[in-house]
Amino acid sequence: MAKPRLTVALFVDTEQHATAILTGINQRLSGRAVYAVDAWEQHRAEDVPGQRVAADVRLETETDRDAVRDSVLAALEHNPEWGSWILRGSRVTEHLCTHDEGEARRGCKEVVVWSK
Repeated sequence: MAKPRLTVALFVDTEQHATAILTGINQRLSGRAVYAVDAWEQHRAEDVPGQRVAADVRLETETDRDAVRDSVLAALEHNPEWGSWILRGSRVTEHLCTHDEGEARRGCKEVVVWSK
């Protein structure tokens, strides 16, 4: 069965703030059953000013995915620093599938759980 996936794609105002947010997301993964990290990057955004942060993580259980998602969303919504650093076009999504890895994709959908 496919592993629960959480994707964080943010546009952030500065390189230092992007690093701080990526570190914060990493801390929220601590103690969770991470199956794989498919993307973990930070680079200059081409189409907007600032940095792009991308974290695409597969977790062993929906419970772990939901806990990480809730923690990241709480930081995005209630941490004044993160909120002021993040630019428009940013989003957090859950990738929901019913296929095993390596199989043809079926039953997939992406659900946006937060956006700015």
